[in-house]
Amino acid sequence: MFILDNPSIALRRRKAEVREHFDGRMTIKFKDRYLDYHEVYETQPIRQVEVKKPATEPKRKQRKYKPSPDHPWNKYRYKSMFDRG
Repeated sequence: MFILDNPSIALRRRKAEVREHFDGRMTIKFKDRYLDYHEVYETQPIRQVEVKKPATEPKRKQRKYKPSPDHPWNKYRYKSMFDRG
């Protein structure tokens, strides 16, 4: 397996030529330029993802904000034209 040293987004899902020469060396060519690469001999071990356990206490729901009785918003009373009095 080979990994490019300086990958570019232009290479994504594009075809490149991998050439093996008679003297044993290999080259990778993409759009008239040669790419730097290195060979990977061993695969990296698979990471084990830790499973997060749910919290022991359930989260409380947030209450809607209710202003206090003396708040200025509560002092205003809407009077309808249908109210008699």
